[in-house]
Amino acid sequence: MEGDSGIPKLLEMIDKRIADQAKKPATEETLPTFSDLAKFKSHYSVLVIDDTEVNLRIAEQVLKGHSITTASGLQEAMKAVGQKHFDVVLTDMEMRPDKQYSALNLGHYGVTETVPLGFAVVLEMTGRGMPVAVVTDGNHHAGWVSAMFDHIHSATVNG
Repeated sequence: MEGDSGIPKLLEMIDKRIADQAKKPATEETLPTFSDLAKFKSHYSVLVIDDTEVNLRIAEQVLKGHSITTASGLQEAMKAVGQKHFDVVLTDMEMRPDKQYSALNLGHYGVTETVPLGFAVVLEMTGRGMPVAVVTDGNHHAGWVSAMFDHIHSATVNG
């Protein structure tokens, strides 16, 4: 009887909601529309890295007219840059770790926990001569890795 109410029931409902949201694919009807998009003077080749499908679909809509390649994680992104040089890389900071990387010690992380993989993207892509824009939800000071960008002279934060 105790598991039918209170905090255990609330946690069960939250877990179910997270699982349900992860199963729903993004569709054109569920995406927001944008009427004030920036006009670019050139055509760009853009790599967009995010572990949330709807964010990838939004990026495709916002960057329509450019050559967009999407990756849902670090391993997929590395495969893409092995095949092509991009004019710019747009990456999420916090993503779920790829299970294929044993060095990440995934046993240490919870199933839904995220890690700052965007920092690895910045290091790798800038080393290959590609500019990187990092996007993270909320206040970037909430994560210590994101907050480090405040102290890097070549990084522009919130601009």
